[in-house]
Amino acid sequence: DRVVLGGTSTSVVLSGTGTATIRVSRNFIVNNGHSIQTENGALLIEANQQTTPTADFFSGVNMNGGTNGGAIRVTGSGALTVKGRSGNNTGGNQYGVRMADNTIIRGGTGPVEVEGIAIGNAANAGFDGVWLSASAQITSIGGNVLVKGTGGSQGAGNNAGVRVIGGAFITAGGAGTVTVEGTGGSAGTNNFGVSVEGTGSLITAASGAVTVTGTGTNGAADINMQTGGAITSTSTTTGILLNSTTNGINPNTAGTDVSTTATQKTTLGTGSKLNIDIDGTTVNTQYRQLAVVGIIDLNSATLTFTGSTHTPTAGQTFIIVDNDGTDVIEGTFAGLVEGALVTTAPFNNRWARISYIGGTGNDVVLTVLEPDYSITTTGN
Repeated sequence: DRVVLGGTSTSVVLSGTGTATIRVSRNFIVNNGHSIQTENGALLIEANQQTTPTADFFSGVNMNGGTNGGAIRVTGSGALTVKGRSGNNTGGNQYGVRMADNTIIRGGTGPVEVEGIAIGNAANAGFDGVWLSASAQITSIGGNVLVKGTGGSQGAGNNAGVRVIGGAFITAGGAGTVTVEGTGGSAGTNNFGVSVEGTGSLITAASGAVTVTGTGTNGAADINMQTGGAITSTSTTTGILLNSTTNGINPNTAGTDVSTTATQKTTLGTGSKLNIDIDGTTVNTQYRQLAVVGIIDLNSATLTFTGSTHTPTAGQTFIIVDNDGTDVIEGTFAGLVEGALVTTAPFNNRWARISYIGGTGNDVVLTVLEPDYSITTTGN
């Protein structure tokens, strides 16, 4: 079964302090200009959450959107919970939770939880757990926001846990925290844990902490920032924590990747990795760098170069962390103190020296060294 808010403009408003529950064995659909809202109580929407999921072609919670968007809202202090699981029939782009043009999931001062699980099928691709596009948003008036996604267990790839594209964003109002957790699908390639793609696409918070945890699969990045997508915070009391569990954090090829206020910091979580793909010597075109506004704490993260194709030569330099302002880099990469030698590929034949006071004095720079020569003489 399914529930569809469609046809003539529909606005369902529920009053009272109890919990309104909508539970369907297939999908819950919100079409352009339609909405459902509780004024004081909690709202729980579950689509295809039963033990044996429905096998068909659909997205679990499907907010189609359009010029007038579409909304799932709680305006008071009640909790807002939205959970969707996709179908698995032939055809691509089936999502656990799908939010298209101008749609919104907004909580009040209570907690917001959005969880999407994709299944997919062997013949197609594009099975994201939670997918936001074209100015869609998950937010709150002041409550904490939690978004969790798991990419498709089947398919040809592009199965991200959580994907934010096209100017969409995940945020929280007031002092609300933002937590995003994504695990890529188990089949195919480009299965990012969390991917933020396109100018204006953001994971951010007004005053609360931002925590992003990603697990990419089959070599895909745990946290991927692409073509202008960014993770930011405007809080003056707390910052950003990035947890990379497997394959690393991939920064943009241009623009700011992470941004906090001047007194706050972005911290790479314990055991995390930063991956810098070096395919040439031109920054943001041939090699990536982590561009930081605010303070950055490397926190002994592992520095990796997966995907690099460039063969470095003596004298070349690579600014791999571009730190704004004058604040110093906090911490170092694992095993790489100031002046240490980087000897892993692509620097295994031409070693590079690392500095945390390079560039404008507070950037992380790799400088490729001249080769060492030894001359052995023998007597006549």
